[in-house]
Amino acid sequence: MTRIAERRASIGQRDAGVQELEAALGGFKSSGDLDTAASVAEEIVRLAPTVLKYHQKRVEFAFRASARMRL
Repeated sequence: MTRIAERRASIGQRDAGVQELEAALGGFKSSGDLDTAASVAEEIVRLAPTVLKYHQKRVEFAFRASARMRL
């Protein structure tokens, strides 16, 4: 999933890569896999660092997973 998003970003399709990661994020969140969801949120922030909602997602997952170091 990350490789596809990175590939899209490298060929100028950053928004498409972010959309793919958002879909993956939703799936991991729905399944309760907060660690992977947090990792995906980190990747999205790397691709779209100025979008506040992705930073908020990082905080949400860190809080829900009781990951104080991430907070």
